[in-house]
Amino acid sequence: MTDRKTTETPWKGLAVIGLQKDATPFSFEQTEIQEHTLIMGPTRMGMSRLVRQNDATMDVTHGK
Repeated sequence: MTDRKTTETPWKGLAVIGLQKDATPFSFEQTEIQEHTLIMGPTRMGMSRLVRQNDATMDVTHGK
């Protein structure tokens, strides 16, 4: 059984869809920034992207 709120509007929350070091929101690097940048996106996009990213990571690690 699913929670009604998550099936009606699953895109209202945010999920981490990426992690970059020394990056700006405009995707270019700055050498003076030494912190990690979390890239946030809608939950609906985030979950599908995480699955694709994990699949791609598994292909790379198992392909070697």
